[in-house]
Amino acid sequence: MPSDYDLERIKEQILLANIQELLRKISQRCFEECVQVPDVELRGIERDCLTNCMDRFMDSLQLVSRQYFRRRIRQHRSRKNPDKYKSEKQQAT
Repeated sequence: MPSDYDLERIKEQILLANIQELLRKISQRCFEECVQVPDVELRGIERDCLTNCMDRFMDSLQLVSRQYFRRRIRQHRSRKNPDKYKSEKQQAT
């Protein structure tokens, strides 16, 4: 049976692999969207397009991540104290 340390290392490796795959996919998508004819160097308009594409992606990723972690925190709190969570939720509506 793996130790807690080993499980943490496995989680970190999975997270790193997921991040690498995500970056590969978005790089490919932005390249296909922005670079019409590959050449020795990128044209200014292609560089700008790539920058904007990656910036939009990173902004979206940050937004989704924040929402995901907020939801996870709420779920965790509701499991620890379901009565309190229900009353807070009812007050919010």
